[in-house]
Order: sequence, then C-alpha cells, then structure tokens
Amino acid sequence: VTTIDRVRDPDRLMDLTSGIRSNVVRIDDRRARLEASMRSISIASAVSLHHLTYGCAVTVAPTQPSGDDFLISLVVNGRARLRYGDSEVLVKAGEVGLVAPYKGFRLQMSADFDQLIVTVRRAKLEALASRLVGHEPDQPLEFAFPQDVTVAPRRALRVLEALVLTAADADADAQERCSRLEQLALE
Repeated sequence: VTTIDRVRDPDRLMDLTSGIRSNVVRIDDRRARLEASMRSISIASAVSLHHLTYGCAVTVAPTQPSGDDFLISLVVNGRARLRYGDSEVLVKAGEVGLVAPYKGFRLQMSADFDQLIVTVRRAKLEALASRLVGHEPDQPLEFAFPQDVTVAPRRALRVLEALVLTAADADADAQERCSRLEQLALE
C-alpha cells in the first residue's frame, strides 16, 4: 500500500504517481492550491487500484504518449473532459473513462474530481482478449471511443472489493482465490 497526502508541488506529485503513468500536472487556476492525495494498492499480478484526488482543478497529460497499462477511471465525484487521441468525452460521477496505452491522453478535471483508477497490465489484457474474442496479440487492443461512459461500475467494484479483501488475506488459499478473482475482474 502506498499513501501520499497533501502534496502541493506538481513536480513532486509527478514523481510520486509515476507508478500509474508518468504525467505532467498543470493547475488550471493560478489562485488555486494543489493538495493531492493518493492511496494505491497492487492487488494482483496485473491489477492495481489507486484512489486519487487533486484538491483543485487540474489538467493531467502523460509525458509519453503510451504506456504499459490500461487506465480505467471510475469517477466518484466531479467531472472531467477526457481526450484520447483525437476523440473527447465528458465523464462525471458514476461514469467510467478508459484510456488504452497506445495514444496520448489529456484529462481536464474539476476541483472536486475524485476517482478510483484501476490499472491493468497491457500484456495480460491483450492475452485475455486474444483468448476470448480472437484479438490478434500483436495488434493494439482498442476500445470504441468515446466509450459508453454511463456504464454502471457496481459489478466491477464488487469484484475489485473481493479482490482487495482476498489479497489482504493471509491464508494458504488466498493466492489461488486472488488469481481467479483477478481473471474475473479482467473479463
């Protein structure tokens, strides 16, 4: 588990959050003060969870256009304009934004934006897509964009909650259960 609290320096925040993806954070209102907080946990071999807030309106963009993970933002509060490649969508509380690791993105967030980011290893998701739907493993796994952002994430949250609780369990069968739950979460 990684915890950061009330980080006020955008450059320091960039260093601390580089495990998600290396991003540049720009404060949108010069009078506002960044007060970023994050809680992160790696819950399986290919899945990590990050609860991230900024405390003011910010724009986030990656320092490199691609990465090793799919980023799934479950919006808890506020709203954001998500740009991926040449497409753009508005996401708000109760909605989901997905960023594949192939193109650059930009997320312009309101001051009250609160999100749970699920990171999923690219190779694991591409291999699963290959088995389930015949996706060519050497081709990018792209999702329609803009996505249907109104998809209710309740079922996914229940699976992720079970995965977190299982990952924290110390008994001998926890690793096997965690592996099965990870597979279910990815599917």
